[in-house]
Amino acid sequence: MTETVNLNPPCMIQISRKSQKKSEDKFDVVILEAIEESLGSFRAFDKQEVYFHLKNTYNISKREIPRKIEEFAFAMEKIFGIGSRLIEIRIIEAIHKKIPE
Repeated sequence: MTETVNLNPPCMIQISRKSQKKSEDKFDVVILEAIEESLGSFRAFDKQEVYFHLKNTYNISKREIPRKIEEFAFAMEKIFGIGSRLIEIRIIEAIHKKIPE
């Protein structure tokens, strides 16, 4: 008769998932902060109006942006046209500054 040894006890898997969730939550915060800063750096528009338009036209709330990043990018392109590229660059730069090397 062969005995099976469990190398991954459930408690370790659960801890790992909790750790991963915390990391995802922290990264979501970084993304949202970077977007907030980037939108705030343009005086030509009110960032609250952008969030309002995202929610009402594209069904993307501010807190959902990290989980709907492709939809967010699409909506930004529709809202700002080619100018959305500059906003994306600013967001990427802001994220880069926030993440330790």
